[in-house]
This record gives sequence, structure tokens and C-alpha cells, in this order.
Amino acid sequence: MLQFVSTFVSQTIPSHLYVPVVTAVLLLAVIYAYTQGRRTNRDRILDAKRIILTGAFTPLGLTLLEFLAKKGAHIIVLLPTPLLTSHQDEILNLLRTTTSNDNIYAEPCPLNSLDAIINFCGQFTNTEDESTRRIDALILAHEYSHIGLWGTGIGDQSKLRDDENRQRDEGAMATFQLITLLLPAMLVAPIERDIRIINVVNPFYAAAAPKFDPRLASALYSALTQRKGDSEGSDASQRVQSSSIWSLEGQRALRTAVFTRHLQRILDALPEPGAAPDLTSTDVSSSGRKKNQKSNIMAVTVCPGISRTDTIASCILAPSSSQLTSVVRQWLGALSYVVLLPLLHLFSKSPTAALQTVLHALCVPKPITRRHVPVAEDAAQVPRTQPLDLSQAPLHAPAEEVLVPGALYTDCAVVGLCIHPAETFIETLTEKVEPGKVDVGLDDECLGRAVWEVLEVGITTWKARARRRDTEPRS
Repeated sequence: MLQFVSTFVSQTIPSHLYVPVVTAVLLLAVIYAYTQGRRTNRDRILDAKRIILTGAFTPLGLTLLEFLAKKGAHIIVLLPTPLLTSHQDEILNLLRTTTSNDNIYAEPCPLNSLDAIINFCGQFTNTEDESTRRIDALILAHEYSHIGLWGTGIGDQSKLRDDENRQRDEGAMATFQLITLLLPAMLVAPIERDIRIINVVNPFYAAAAPKFDPRLASALYSALTQRKGDSEGSDASQRVQSSSIWSLEGQRALRTAVFTRHLQRILDALPEPGAAPDLTSTDVSSSGRKKNQKSNIMAVTVCPGISRTDTIASCILAPSSSQLTSVVRQWLGALSYVVLLPLLHLFSKSPTAALQTVLHALCVPKPITRRHVPVAEDAAQVPRTQPLDLSQAPLHAPAEEVLVPGALYTDCAVVGLCIHPAETFIETLTEKVEPGKVDVGLDDECLGRAVWEVLEVGITTWKARARRRDTEPRS
């Protein structure tokens, strides 16, 4: 074999090009390793863990579904369709067979239907069997796939842009509704149970940090549901049409990250089991828990990075089932994707590489019961003749990484983010933040409350839209 390779190289590559070729190959290998990102070195026993998964039939979701099935987890897949299709049934049966895991269940729950979400959550939380309503992890991967085609928003493509905006809003509202409706089942779980809520977002959150306005989602959704002639709806629609795809996708991802951080703040502020809550205080910072005691429910935001299939392909490839895209646009998108495929393999992540950050957030040890060992300077003070007592180890110096509840994870690490609210939104924050303080972070409580209120307004609008659609006479 080596002789064959040596003969092939000597006959195809001149000797004076050996060094440039080797250098180019090494450079491409370094670029590929860098673009694929870090791989998690964490592992966790997931056998019999009950996990609810959305977005399971996206490339990232299928890869995650296969991983969880191999680990022996009990998986509840929320179907994006009202009924189980033959294609979905074949995939699930194949996974059950290849992984020897029969505990893969499918529940019809289209995330664009408010009634379907309410029905599923109601049936799940109202069951009398405690093992049936158990939740060990809630992984919401439906908001990761990119929404928006290049070249939309001009001419006759404005309807396609409106449809894309509707998908963004419905995805955010579904995330908010699923978490809040399933939260009662998590709160009654034993305090020692490790429960994780993982929101998977797209990689364009940084595009919204310089001009973040969480009200854009509410105004956007209102613009699509307002009746024709409403000046407020027309103004909101004009703002949305003038925004780029990257800005809208960034607003969507950053809004979810801020919401997740505020959700963790609320969870940590809840009184510990058996303690009487303080009903006279409305401040989230006032807590019935002891100082530094955190909730066993940990919510984090995960950004897997730029994926070749979930991000780039969704930008270029027009869905063949869409009636708002022309056949020419679909063929041009497919041709462009095929031409760029070699570069995409080099500069974007595969689904397996994109999944690493999600697995890291799922498998990294929790901070509540994690035992810490002494650091070098403390260990040096312990006599060698005495056994090392780990119970006396300081808690401020963890030997290994632990999960940071409420944080934003990218490439298997926590990311700090400075958010600059848009000028149209600063007026609502000036009465709540310090004078002169413009840049805030994910930890800013008033920003978290504002995002929470925006999502509540969106839910109210969604309910009104569904009620109006049901009462309209059918033609």
C-alpha cells in the first residue's frame, strides 16, 4: 500500500512541489479542524432518562436523536405534523431497531398550533402516573434551523418574507409556551433530580447585540395579524421588511438567550420545597432559597455554530413544497449548493460537529452536587502522611468544569455578550437602569423582564389570531 502511494505521488506531483503541496494539505487540515470547533470530552449516563425533544427531524435533531437512543434514553419526540407520517414512522422504527431502544415515542404536536401545544402539555402534566410525567431534559432544537432565503424581501418575494417572519414568531412563542406549561411537572420533581432545559439557537445572535429590540418580535407578529389599514401594523411591517435576514435571525436567537437567562433567574428565586413563599414581594431577586443555593432545574442556551445542513443549506435551498418560491429559484439554489459544497465541507460544521455543544450542555456535571477537590496551594498544605479529606475541600475552586445555569454556550464554552439596546427601546429601560448605562448583558434583569413581557404579548396575539381564525366563516 505504501509503495503504491509512493509511486502515485512521484508520478503525479513533481519533486519541487512536495513542500508546497504538503504545506497546503496541512493548512487545509488546520482550517478544517478549526471550523469544526471543539469536541466535548464529557459523558453522562442517560439510561432511562426521560427527554422531550423538538426539531427531531432536522439534520441536527436526527443526529441528536440517534445519540440519545444509543445512550438508552427514553425519548418523547414532538412531531411537527398533526399525524405520524410514513417517512417519520420509518425513521423512528429504524432507530428502534439499530439502537435496540424501544423507548422512542412520538407525540403529534405541531409547534405552529397553539391548541396542539396546550393539549400535549395538558395531557402530559395531568397524568396520575409520576413516572409518566417525569422530565429529565427538555431540548428545544426547533429554533436552530435557519429561516430565510437570500434574495427575499424584494418585489413579489415580500409574501415569502412575511411567511418567514411568521415562522420565527411561532417558533419563539412555542418555546415560551412549552417551557411555561411543562414547568409544573418539573417543579414537583425531587430536589436531587438533575433537570435541564436546553434552547438551541442559530449562530447570528451577535448581529442583534448592537441594536437589540425584543419588541420587534411582538411588532412583527402584530403586523402579520393586524387587519389591513392599521397604521401600527403597517409601520411594524415596514420595519420588518427593511431589516436584513441576518438581523431578524439575530434578534430571534438573542431574544431566546435573554429569555433563558431570565427564566433561570426566576427558577433560582423560587422558594425551596417546604418553605413558605414571600407573597408580598414582586422582585425576582428576593428569594425563599438560601444564599447561593440554586434550583435543580437548569436552563441554558446553546449555539452549535454554522452548520452546513441546518444553516447554509436553509439559506440557499428553497423548499420544493413552498408555493411562494419559483421553480427557477429552487433550481438556482440547488445548483449553487452543489457548486459550493466542497467549500462548505471545509468552512462549515457537519451535524455531528454542530452537536458537540449540545452534548456538552447535556453532559457537563451540574453545580449543585458536584464535589470539588482542593487546588494545588491548598493540597500542598496537607501533610503527605495524612489521607486527603475531600469533605474539607474549598467550594470556590472547582477541579472540573460545571454547568453554568442561564449561560450561553458556544463551542463547548460559556460566551460573554454585551448587548446594546436599540434607541427605540432604550426609552423603556431608562427608568429601570442606572443613568448613563447603555450596554447591558444577559444578566440584566430589566432586559429579561422586557423580553418576557414581549413573549407574553405574542402569546396573547397568537391566541387572538387563532380565535379569530376559528370564528371566521369558511368559504
